[in-house]
Formats: sequence, structure tokens, C-alpha cells
Amino acid sequence: MESEVRKNNINALKHIQQNIDTCFGELDTIAYQIYTNPKLTTYMISDNILNTRIGIKELKNYIIGNKFVDEVFVYYSSLDRLCSSSHYITVPEFANIHRNANLDPERFYQVINSADEKNIVTSIYKTQHIDGKKQIVYIVPDTTYKSNINKRTVFFLISEKSISGILKYYKGNTVIYDNNMQIVAALSYDEYLYSDDFQFMLKSIDSTKLSTIEINQTRYFISYIKSPTTKWTYLTLLPEDIAMKEVMTVKFTFINVQIILIIIMSIVVLYIMRLNYNPIRQLKSFAESKLGKTIDCNNEIEVVRMTIDHMSKTHEELSTKITSNKSAIKEFLLLNLLKGNYENITQFNDKARDIGISFTSSYFGVAIISFTHIDKHQYPDSSKIIYLLEENISNEIQGYGKDNIDNDKVIFVFSASSNDTRLVKEFFSIKQRLLLGHLGLQATIGISNIYKDTGNIGKSFIEASIAIDYRLIKGIDRIIFFGEIENQYSLINNYPVDELNILEMFIIEGDINKINNSIHKLINLIKETEMPLFAARCLCFDIINKILKTMCLINREFISLTKDYPDVMALAQFETVEELGEIVNRISLDICKHIKENREKHKEYLIDRLIAYIKENYSDNQFSIQRMADYFGMSQSNIGHYFKQATGQTISEYVNFLRIEKAKLLLTTKDWPLQEIITHIGYCDTSSFVRKFKKMVGTTPGTFRKIYETGKISP
Repeated sequence: MESEVRKNNINALKHIQQNIDTCFGELDTIAYQIYTNPKLTTYMISDNILNTRIGIKELKNYIIGNKFVDEVFVYYSSLDRLCSSSHYITVPEFANIHRNANLDPERFYQVINSADEKNIVTSIYKTQHIDGKKQIVYIVPDTTYKSNINKRTVFFLISEKSISGILKYYKGNTVIYDNNMQIVAALSYDEYLYSDDFQFMLKSIDSTKLSTIEINQTRYFISYIKSPTTKWTYLTLLPEDIAMKEVMTVKFTFINVQIILIIIMSIVVLYIMRLNYNPIRQLKSFAESKLGKTIDCNNEIEVVRMTIDHMSKTHEELSTKITSNKSAIKEFLLLNLLKGNYENITQFNDKARDIGISFTSSYFGVAIISFTHIDKHQYPDSSKIIYLLEENISNEIQGYGKDNIDNDKVIFVFSASSNDTRLVKEFFSIKQRLLLGHLGLQATIGISNIYKDTGNIGKSFIEASIAIDYRLIKGIDRIIFFGEIENQYSLINNYPVDELNILEMFIIEGDINKINNSIHKLINLIKETEMPLFAARCLCFDIINKILKTMCLINREFISLTKDYPDVMALAQFETVEELGEIVNRISLDICKHIKENREKHKEYLIDRLIAYIKENYSDNQFSIQRMADYFGMSQSNIGHYFKQATGQTISEYVNFLRIEKAKLLLTTKDWPLQEIITHIGYCDTSSFVRKFKKMVGTTPGTFRKIYETGKISP
């Protein structure tokens, strides 16, 4: 309690001290402004009566709104006159106004001349105005002016009520003493404040502790602090019964509040327990239904615990089953990857991460391993083969295997850090030696081309299937690349890449007749050129893949129609060109029907996506039409042709338009340097940007910004 009372008293005194010190600080500022005001120099005041009136007005302006000070004076020693905020008077006239203040002219000169340095204590004297109002004189000498010639001294008259008014908000009696222990102001001028005993007692008080004194049979708590600025002492006397009354009131209130809170909390707890009883019974019934039996137990919590325990064991059993079926899940995921059921490798990784598999490299391919045992009567275990293929995966190549429909083959989907076939061949040569050394297997490996687009993994499977079939010609225990077969039959030069791109363009345009003609041309190419079956399979895959990807790109609704189309596994089983041609014809009829029924959507969906992509990426300095084409799985020429046909402008023109419009906005709303704006909108070369800006806007960026700042153009 003692600590709390002292803390409160000290805080109150500090608040008073800070308020008064702040007020005197403001007066110091005013005095400095007066000394530096050219209209209040000795020369200006003595010049003529007009300048004197200007000086009076200037002084009045300084104290307007300042409730702490009554009046401000400037004493001009060379003129022996005082200029105030209301008068221009002599020293005797001033002394007459304050005749009860023991401040006659002689005393006035003594005080003014002794105030060579700012000392707030020695600069304060009590005066009494003729109207009976008590005032305090606060002198602020000009310490920067050393000569007595034309010397000026500023002093303020402060109403004692201004200081007492600050004290009235605090309990008890608060007294302010100057450094001579003379009372400056008090909340109550009691007689004991002037007694010698009280003055002696003050000197023995420890300011760090709460002291108690007895005055006129009343005990007081007494605390004081001293201002480092004014050297004044601030003292408060709080009657002990008042302090104890507040403490006891707080204590009584606290105890009553605690009792009320306990009662309220008890009622709330009982109510909640009653309110929650039915849900607990319902939870018990639910738990019993899950357990499939009624439990004879009055403790509902125990029933819930038993149910949670049962669910935990069930979860553990399920986790064990999932772990045991990990290989089956992996088989399922890899099969869907081969069938092209994932839009990108990230989607596959998200689904496969829980079973610990993922692809991190950029290039993809498929290998099919056919094996025979040295002992012809011993059937190899495919799980051991897959384990050896997957172990010790390097940073350059990683992959995962699955069983093939044929028992003597394993499919291995791999990713590589580059499309270097030498690296791939070295990897599979090591695996060949491992299979021979550990399992006694002679492995023949058919490897597809290596693609960067995951959409070609299905095609890679067909290529690997073709390559492994050539073991009949190449021999067993060999690594056969599809690229070697492709080169042998000159398929690369004769492969209809341009025709496939033209088909893509016709689908984007939605021209049914041109789509039919293009597909029939490709089918006839297969039949008329006596294309080998493996090449026909690859071309059919490319035709079907091109159709499906383009249709799904321009209209998502078409995805639901693709479920009945053959996947890569089915294409690999077809044995005649006629069968492949029938499949392509059927798909052709489906897409033409779909385009006819959804012609408007067909046109709007893709262009909206293209425009949205450009708006989102045009500020990237790496933006290019090729990157955009790769994102949408289209050729660069087709995407540019379609955009121009749909919008009337090229992609480059539209990108430049967006960049210039953004630059105009930044030039008029930001104070960024030109280089920062150029970088922000995706340009790298300053001179190129300036040329394009001037061509499109008619002026340079710098001139455009200046014209805007003058208000001659709007942003």
C-alpha cells in the first residue's frame, strides 16, 4: 500500500512538473522570437509612435491564445522604457501599477540588471496588481547580447491562478516552492505551510520514501520531487484517512467483485455442464453405433475413449494396408501418366509424393526392358528387377518402373537433366550389368526419344514399344534407341510436322471442312506411302494428341468427351493401318460435331485465355511469343495467326500497347526515374523504349511527364 500511495503521489507531481516546465519552455521560445524580431529592436521602438504601436501589436500576437501568461514586457535600457502587449510605459509607471509588490524603480533596476544569465529561480518575483491579482514575474535575459548598450530584457507576468489551476485536479494539498523555499503557488494556503517547524521538517524528508507527518492532529502522507529545469520543489500532502479510504474501498470492491465472479462462474459452469450433457449422451450413442454394440457403462467419456481407441487401431490397420499396397498405387499413377491423364508433371508429383516418388528433372522418356534368364526354366521376379532399376538413382537421371502386360517386360518412366542420349545409354548400360550380375538376367532395352513436354510421355511409350520390338532384328542384350530406327527409315525428313501444325490452326479457327480435309490427308499419307506400322502408330498418336490438346485448350467442356478415345496402351496393340485410320476418323467426326454445336464458345474461350495471359505477363522482360506458345501447347505461327485474326493486331503490337499505357500511367503518378519505369513494364533497352514511346504517343517520355505536370494533358 505504501508503495502504491507513493507511486501515485510521485506520478501526480511529475505530471504537474512537466506541465509547468512545458509552459515555461514555451515562454523561452517566445522570448527568443522577440529578441530576433526586427520590429522590436530598440531603434524601431524609438523611431516613432507608429513603430511603437506596431511593436505593441507584435507582442500581443505572441501571447494570444496562451492562457498561462498574462502579459509580456520588453525593457529597453537605453530608452529606460517598457513596451508591453498593451502599453508603452516608463519604469515608475510600471512600479505604480504593481506598487504592492515591493518592486519600486530602484528594486526594478536591481532585478533587471542582475538577470545576466537565465536563472528561473532568481528571475521570479511575486507582484500584486492594483486590481488585487497576484502575479509572478518571469525574466528571460538576452544571454547572447553582451553589451549594455541598447540592451533589452524580456519578462512575463504570470497569474498565480494559472499555476494553481494546474494543481486543482489532484487530491490533498499540493505546494510549489522556489529554490529559496518560498511558496510560488499552492492548492490551499494553510497556516502550517509558513511555520518554521514545517520548513525544518521539509529539510529532513527523504524523497525516495513515503513519509508521514502529523499536522494539527492530522496525519499526512508527504512526497516531493524537484524539477531539474526550474529548480522548483513540488510537494503533496495527502491525509492518511483519505489515502486509506481509497485503498480500503478498492480492497472491498475487489473482494466483492471476486465473490460475484465466483458465483457467476459457478452458475455458468453448472449451466454449461447441464447444457452439454445431452450432446455427451448423443456422442455416446454415436460411439456405440460405430462400435456396433451397446456398452454397459455409465461413464460417457470412457465410451468415447474406447471409440477413439478403436478408430485409432482402424486407422493404423488402414495405413498398414496402404503401405502394403504402395506398389499398386505406384502402378496406377504411372499408368495414368503414360495415358496422359495429368496436365503437367507437378500434378503427378502432388499425387505421388505421399508414396515417396516424384520427378524433378525437365526431360522425359520411356524405356521398356525385356529380359530372359540364363536358366531358361527360371521365371524372373519383376519386383526385383524394378528395385534394381530404381536404386542408386543419379542426379542426372531418375525413374520408376511398373509391370507391363507382357510378363517378360518392365516399363521404366524416367526423367533426365538433358536430352543427351549418351548419358541415357550410360545409365541403362549400368542397369544391364546390375541385372545380369544380381539376377542372371540378359536385358534388352528399348528407349524412346527424349522430350521436354510431359504431354509426349504417351508417345514415348509407343516409341519404346517399337524399339523393343526391334530386338528381333537387333538381337537381345542390346540397348535400342527409337531414334536409330527413325533415322534408318528416314522418318524425320518425311514426318508431316507442317501438316500437324496446319491441323492445329484449322481446329483453332473452327473450320469443319478444313479440319476434315486435313485429317483425311494425313490418313491417306499413312495408307499411300506404305508407312511402316510403328511409324503409323506414332503419327496416329500425334494426330489424336494434337486434336485433343487443341480442343481442350480452346474449350474445357470437350475434356468430358475424350474418355472413350484410345490411350497409348490401346494404340500400341493395333496391328493394321486400317484400324488406326478408323479411330482417327471417329475422333474427327466427334470434334466437328462439337465445334458445330459450340461455335461461339469455341471462338471466345481461347482468345479470352490468350489476352488474360498477356495482361498477366507483359511486364516480364522474359516475355516472348515462343514462351506463350509453349504455355498453350501451340506452335508460334499458329498462335500468332489466330491472335491477329481474332483481335486485328499482332501479339507484339498488343504487348507494346499495354507497356506504353502502363508507362504513361507511371510517368504521371510516380516520381520514379525513367530506367525504373522501363524495367517495371518489361523493357530492357532504354533507347528502344523511347523510340516506341515517341512513335505511339508523339513525344518522348520526359516531355510527356513535363506536359502532364503543367496540366495541359490528363493521364
